[in-house]
Amino acid sequence: MYTLRQSALFSDEIELAKNDGTSEFITINLNITPDLVKEYRKLQLQYIDYQKKTAENPKDVVAIEKAGEVIVGILALLFGKENAEKIINFYSDDYIQMMVNLYPYIENTLVPRLNEIIRQRKHDLKRKFWK
Repeated sequence: MYTLRQSALFSDEIELAKNDGTSEFITINLNITPDLVKEYRKLQLQYIDYQKKTAENPKDVVAIEKAGEVIVGILALLFGKENAEKIINFYSDDYIQMMVNLYPYIENTLVPRLNEIIRQRKHDLKRKFWK
């Protein structure tokens, strides 16, 4: 019998610890696809571009707003729209502090997992097509 398996989801939890001592947990269930990786990379490059623009001209309101939009796009893509809204509300729209805190998690946890799953899928495709 031949068995078909669904792709594994990346799952994790993030705790949003509030100053009043309470916490809220959000669950991340991310279906990593090549399209997701492409979209993440596109948003990442846009964010870097807007960072450069705001560094060159800190009073460029348009670049600052666009950077914020890209940040929201990254969060919605990686954490889901509902979780992104919870995170944004948790930080009270302080996008800079939010990215300072979230960027290490994204780069050190999510991105390596994205890369690992894509490598595995490429390997599986090569093996299935040629055997």
